[in-house]
Amino acid sequence: MNNKRATKRALLTSVMALVMCVVMLVGTTFAWFTDTASTGVNKIQAGNLDIELQYATAWNDTTGEPTAWADAEGQTLTFKTKDNRAADKILWEPGCRYELPELRIVNKGNLALKYKVIINGIEGDAKLNEAIDWTITRGNENDKLTNDINEFEYKMLPKAAGEADYPSQTFTIKGTMKEEAGNEYQGLSIDGIGITVVATQYTYEKDSIDDQYDANANATIQVNKDNIQDYLDGKHGSIDGMTLVLASGDYDKIEFGRATAYAGSNTKYYCGGNESTPDAIKQDIADHPNGGAGNREYVRSMSNVTLKAADNATVTINGLVAFGGQVNSTKWYSRDFVADRDMSATENNNICYWIGQRWSNITFEGLTFTGGVNIEAYGNKDTLIDNVKFDNCKFNIANNADATYCIRLNVDGNIAKANNLVVTKCDFANGLTAVLTDGMPNVTVTGSTFSGLVRHAINPMMNYLPKAPGYGKITVTGNTFKNMSTKADKGTILRMGDVGAGAVFTIQNNTATEDITLANSIKVNSLADGITYDISGNNWASGLTASDSRLDG
Repeated sequence: MNNKRATKRALLTSVMALVMCVVMLVGTTFAWFTDTASTGVNKIQAGNLDIELQYATAWNDTTGEPTAWADAEGQTLTFKTKDNRAADKILWEPGCRYELPELRIVNKGNLALKYKVIINGIEGDAKLNEAIDWTITRGNENDKLTNDINEFEYKMLPKAAGEADYPSQTFTIKGTMKEEAGNEYQGLSIDGIGITVVATQYTYEKDSIDDQYDANANATIQVNKDNIQDYLDGKHGSIDGMTLVLASGDYDKIEFGRATAYAGSNTKYYCGGNESTPDAIKQDIADHPNGGAGNREYVRSMSNVTLKAADNATVTINGLVAFGGQVNSTKWYSRDFVADRDMSATENNNICYWIGQRWSNITFEGLTFTGGVNIEAYGNKDTLIDNVKFDNCKFNIANNADATYCIRLNVDGNIAKANNLVVTKCDFANGLTAVLTDGMPNVTVTGSTFSGLVRHAINPMMNYLPKAPGYGKITVTGNTFKNMSTKADKGTILRMGDVGAGAVFTIQNNTATEDITLANSIKVNSLADGITYDISGNNWASGLTASDSRLDG
């Protein structure tokens, strides 16, 4: 055998891990009483989402079809071979193909669901997994459909009235070692992998309106401080439509929206203006060691992703960073995770690249940040930051009070596009400014508490807005401000620059109490005619006024 295809030993004993996602919703039955003027509800029953992962334990000698099944949770499975070798005798080499015993998902609940299968929990040399393509095949011999496991999603209905058995779907997972796998994989072993099934509601049952009330229901997956970055990078498949539930722990700084070579990152790759692949980009760089490689751009997409703390969990995160624009050796973001290159030492055409961020519906819920959230996206036409929400989060960055923003979200709106930052029921303690934005036309901050800040509480700037000066819609309602002291007599509760015609302000029912020493409640550089505003019901600290009398209230 050619040495380049020498045997690779991988003991892939697959530890099956079952994730059961229980989603409660209300299905109601109404009874109308025509002899009275009232309406009664005779029963409210919560639906039940309940899945079980099973594996085949016996087969028909003639057809090869499974005849018996067992619960797979906590079991260790061995890949099948024609000669029935033991697990420690199964050796992997380029081109080999190994299948697990048939698996099936059983819908034991009473709700329609959709599910995905994820390869995760790799123990041993994770690098070896890069050389293995995982596929999933479902259906019988006459109706087989094979997918890359990262692209697989299927739907199941609940058991119908009168049916004896629960509905189930059978599938087979196969690993194929890439033929181009080289010597760098020799001697590596994977001692165990996890197979996780995530399920969520599917649009089938109808409520009083239609069957679309759970169209955006997210599947959930449990993560921890050791594996969260891998999930965010797409190592275990796409996180689109996923809720990542964070276990208790002190998390390092999270890099959000990293472009990686993983298919699950949903990254598009361009080199020299043409769509490309990670392998082709690496080769292009290798072919031009002295410069001259094609200009590289990576566009990372994420949609409908939620990061939330598990119930009763204490999750502290030492900051979150994301970047879009030109990346070079002068940036903190000094690694190319697609080409797998450190860029901190040299800046040339081989090293620089551009990254575009395309986000929609990104939510952070119930998290505590001890470092600031810093999201920057400059100078890239492929960037779209749409609808970012912080809900019931805490920010306490006292150690960096003179230099750190709790939330900083800057987008070059003249080139990139942005829309909607929403902050609800959050607690900001200490830091320079709590919420700083630029290039974000619509900002909503409601029901939150601000204390210990030394500059501004809320600071939506206008430098990078299209056709600046101007604003879209600024909504600040029902917030409490306390223990804020001025810095060089410039501190404010709400600070804006030159406000153009067409802006819409809603600033209502806010309260400033307890040691407020600021220059103004609301401050602007200039205020054009033609703005629309409702500033009312606010209880500012004694003597605190706006820089323009039109903004008092």
